[in-house]
Amino acid sequence: MQPQGETDQVLVFKTSQDDAVAFQKIYRRYWHDMYVLAKRKLHAEAEAEEVVQEIFVDFWERRETLNIQNLQGYLLRAVKFNIINRIKARLIRQNYYNLHALSFEDFDHQTEEILALNDLKQAIDTAMSKLPERTQIIFRLNKIEDKTPAEIALFLKISTRTVEYHLAHSLHSIRQHIKEFQV
Repeated sequence: MQPQGETDQVLVFKTSQDDAVAFQKIYRRYWHDMYVLAKRKLHAEAEAEEVVQEIFVDFWERRETLNIQNLQGYLLRAVKFNIINRIKARLIRQNYYNLHALSFEDFDHQTEEILALNDLKQAIDTAMSKLPERTQIIFRLNKIEDKTPAEIALFLKISTRTVEYHLAHSLHSIRQHIKEFQV
């Protein structure tokens, strides 16, 4: 029900002609209904006031181009759309936060894995440095260059059995060293 006085159409027309008094009448006429609707949906007084304020600011800024047939319907729909947009934005922010929180958790987990791998590599390198030179060479050829014991034997002109001995000895020494440092 519209109060006595100027009709909504007259007030909208006057507002479109930069009549601030007409705009104030619209504001006073519909502010409460808009606020109640926003507060009921958002459950927050300050945010409800912000919604209504944004709508009236937008209304004033676009006053010259608006073509409104039903002012009350227009303003209440504007409240609903503003609330929907706020909820969408909230969900997007929440999803963004959740995604980044997961990424940081993955990053933290990956960082821990990288640190553990670095510690393991350092322990292996330390253990390797304690091995005889020939054993180090055989180990590197087998584990780093992916050569078979037969290929290593042929390359170093030693028996396959000797290569296998050096590999077994190097693996045993490395395992012992890793156990000592609890890596």
